[in-house]
Amino acid sequence: MLKRSFGKLILMFAFLCFGCSKGEVNSQISLTGNNSVVSGEQFEITYLTKNEYESVYAELVDSNDNTIETYGLQNFGRSYNINRIINTPISSTSTYILRFSFINTENIVLKDFPINIEPSVIITSMCYTENCEALSGNILETVPNVLKVKTFKIPAVKIVYEIKTPYERYNFEHDFNSPVNYDYLENLTMQRIPDDIGFYIASINVRAYDIEGNYAETILPFKVVRPVEVKHFGKYELAETYEPIPVTGCIPGTVGSNVQYSESESETRQNSVSININRSWSDSFSSSQSQSTGEGISVGETQSTVNSSSMSESETQSESFSDTSSQGESSNITFNTSDGENWSWSLGESSSETEGQTQGQNTNTSVNGSTTVGASGEGSLPFLAKASGKVEVSAGISRGWGETSSTSSSETNSTNRGYSTGGSSQNGRSYGSVQNDSRSHSLSGSYVLSSSTSNSISESSSLSSGRVWNMSESISSGKVVTEGNSESIAQTIVNSSSSSTTFSYAGYIPRGRFGVFFRQTSRYVKLSEIITYDLNGFSQHAGFVMMNSWAWAPELSVKNSCEEAMTSSLPLPECLIPPCGE
Repeated sequence: MLKRSFGKLILMFAFLCFGCSKGEVNSQISLTGNNSVVSGEQFEITYLTKNEYESVYAELVDSNDNTIETYGLQNFGRSYNINRIINTPISSTSTYILRFSFINTENIVLKDFPINIEPSVIITSMCYTENCEALSGNILETVPNVLKVKTFKIPAVKIVYEIKTPYERYNFEHDFNSPVNYDYLENLTMQRIPDDIGFYIASINVRAYDIEGNYAETILPFKVVRPVEVKHFGKYELAETYEPIPVTGCIPGTVGSNVQYSESESETRQNSVSININRSWSDSFSSSQSQSTGEGISVGETQSTVNSSSMSESETQSESFSDTSSQGESSNITFNTSDGENWSWSLGESSSETEGQTQGQNTNTSVNGSTTVGASGEGSLPFLAKASGKVEVSAGISRGWGETSSTSSSETNSTNRGYSTGGSSQNGRSYGSVQNDSRSHSLSGSYVLSSSTSNSISESSSLSSGRVWNMSESISSGKVVTEGNSESIAQTIVNSSSSSTTFSYAGYIPRGRFGVFFRQTSRYVKLSEIITYDLNGFSQHAGFVMMNSWAWAPELSVKNSCEEAMTSSLPLPECLIPPCGE
């Protein structure tokens, strides 16, 4: 609801400032794309216009001009991409269009694109809490979720849920005596994430069958996460260079005086497992007998009087203030299948020459026909030391991050004679998912002052008396027999590994000269973001963490005297990224 309101505010502001131009300018924009879609599908519209715009905004509108879904602003280019279309229940009696707003500093131009929504399965929510009606695209490990679906243009008598993860695959089938358009799957729980990876990608395929065997389907790839995740940004950057320090004394040069300086660094890691097993068995038997008799009389009397009074007065003052902020981002997960048909016949001559250069960055999550893979780039707590570990995805799903840069040139001349004919078949669907990172800012304060005074006086008295005749006699005897056996096993398993790195540097000191070895330490940092997830899988920025790494550079200073050799030509100390001086 907030995204829809924000989008409408942007458009209303632009309309008030610049007005809306239609007619001739509108006719100069052409839209191209497949006008038949299903719920959850990735959708792309290519536009062509001679005018230049800054951004493009899109929304789904019904026949009554009501906005059903909004898809946000995108930079003006050649096409508009919708990652996952129609996540909202819609009416089969209405028609729908995609309304595009082309925006620049002078005006806003509207262009409508009619679409035909085929029989679909709409995933309306996947949540842990009862009143949640949202779809975040994330699931917390071991937390049971409820998946809710609705059908569109297909009366379902059977709905099949197929869940795939990198580790298992299983199905659920729901059969109905009469057609339905709503269903849900309870206790959807994903298994725990292995310790050596940050998260994994799974998918749900939902198929709804009618009584004649026709079906509609949708696929939802999603991310299985821990409550806390660490996301890395970029590469290691130089944060600080420290003061060069001498590591040897003054070395005089002689004939053939080759000198060498070396350092070694070692790291040892140890894992230990301790096992204690204690088994015990016991059996006991006991018997007892008692008899008691007595005779006597007792008389008692009690009298009490209580007077009490109290007075209290209290005053309370409180004041509170909070300021929070956050931001948001999103990423995509897709699924692709294809089949179809085409034929061709050709005869021709061609000559071409191309030269170009491309460079860019990409962030994507896609689904294709690959098997289980591993990728570096993200990790999650509690194993922060393994934050750069691999990520596992289920078969048919891949996730990647990267940068691309290429330069190419080619020249082609070809001549062909003859005739050829061929055929192929292709028809494809591509499904996407949603990934949400939220940012918010709020400021609140309150002040409370309260006071109260109370006074209470009470008085009470009581009198009780009694007479008891008692006759008793007791005889008791008992016997207890216990047998037992116990066994205890203790074992400790220790596994350790170590690595060593040796750095060596050699130099030459001529006869009559003097030399001193220096070493300078540099600190590098890698910035990472800490992200937290709520029970429904929505993410929120929680802070940043910097991972430090150190490197060393040696230098041999050769001068005419020891005093001059004590001067290093290494870079001066400098701090680029705080904290400094550590």
